[in-house]
Amino acid sequence: MNPKPWYRSKTIWFNLVMTASPIVAYLAANPAFVQAHVTPAHFLTYSFIVGVGNIVLRILTTVGVSFGSDVQ
Repeated sequence: MNPKPWYRSKTIWFNLVMTASPIVAYLAANPAFVQAHVTPAHFLTYSFIVGVGNIVLRILTTVGVSFGSDVQ
């Protein structure tokens, strides 16, 4: 089975979005506002979503990803 290009990977896009979302929230708002809303419960929920999302995407994965010239 031929690997697909990295930009077609749902797992990579999911992780990019989940990684970027707190950064965007921090930059878009006053840091004090963000700190007031990022409670331990929110952090726990976010961590749970990341974990479950990665498990689901790994189960759905059928083709490897390539970052090199072997992509067809």
